[in-house]
Amino acid sequence: MKKIFILVFLLLCSLFLVGCWDAREINTLFIVTGIAIDKSEQEGFFDVSVIGIKTSPSRGGSQSSDDKDKKIVLKTTTRSIRDAFFHLNLNYDRTLYLQHNQIVIFGEDVAKDDLHRHLEFFVRSENSRMETLMLIVEGRADEVFKMDVKQEQNSTIYLFTHIQTISRRVKHYKISVLNFIANLLTEGFHSVIPIFAVNKNDDDDMPINMTGFAVFRNNKMIAKITDLEALGFVLLKGDVKNTNRTIISYDGMVSFDFDDIKTKKEIIYKDNYPIKIKITIEITASVEELLGFEKYSIQDLNRELHNIVQQEIINVATQTFKYFQELKVDVFGIGLSIYQHHPKKWNNLRNDWDNIFASLEVEINPKVVIKDYGQIVSIYNPGGVK
Repeated sequence: MKKIFILVFLLLCSLFLVGCWDAREINTLFIVTGIAIDKSEQEGFFDVSVIGIKTSPSRGGSQSSDDKDKKIVLKTTTRSIRDAFFHLNLNYDRTLYLQHNQIVIFGEDVAKDDLHRHLEFFVRSENSRMETLMLIVEGRADEVFKMDVKQEQNSTIYLFTHIQTISRRVKHYKISVLNFIANLLTEGFHSVIPIFAVNKNDDDDMPINMTGFAVFRNNKMIAKITDLEALGFVLLKGDVKNTNRTIISYDGMVSFDFDDIKTKKEIIYKDNYPIKIKITIEITASVEELLGFEKYSIQDLNRELHNIVQQEIINVATQTFKYFQELKVDVFGIGLSIYQHHPKKWNNLRNDWDNIFASLEVEINPKVVIKDYGQIVSIYNPGGVK
């Protein structure tokens, strides 16, 4: 009898455990894939734009013409991100769904002002993901939403895929909200965020290009690095799978692929005070293109290429390091290393670390292995000069 009673009780309980109490129909949602934040013409206000995908219940048959254009952009002007989403939800017939947001894009003016006030929402909101990527755009961020991309449903999905692709080679191109907040809270460390420029030429198949990194002191963008400094930054940071460099010398031009870049840092102290940083950069290089150098034999060419790439690494890395010293921002984690390994020393350095970093002597020691330089000097003169 007792077993029967328990069985009946469990059956009755199961009636109240079935179902999705918080279910939402997909045709009531606006799935946000990107957010753009720009300064407004109104003092103290911001233009907040969101881009997403129109959703509808699945149905059989072929795709109609209405289904092919699934992108839609919503925009409002408010004092805060929270107010922006409140107004958009109030005035739009669907609920904004942030769990699938891919990217938060900040206009350059917003980045130079203060990112902290905007990041508050993304950190506190239960609907936002800390893994969402961050990037800066030269000019206005909402220009990204106007891009015409043929490969994806909208521009932020295209941009997200692009960043995922290039970060497989250089992981420093990928910065999330979580990464940036962690960097802000880390002693002896400043952060960078990738910066992009929208190509407004409609005939160009590359609608947006990465132009370098935006450099931050605390919450504010203070400078940006492009081309040479961006390469130097990547070399000095290390932990890079692949990048490339074309070098022009008196004898010709050579394009290298740099693989498996590793960096080791050694801090030299005098009376418990850091005076010098030795940075060893280990690179495996291969020659991808070679023009000129006809006067060299195969053996001499190998030595010359090795000298060329070593000197290039020294020049680029040294120039980049000194540039960051002029800015007084340690983006390489030297202060962090002291804090982690010598906390007592750090207690005496932390209040003046920016100036100490700026005064460090730097020594770059490249260790290059050219694994593939080919067996010919030129396709027209395979043996070179004998």
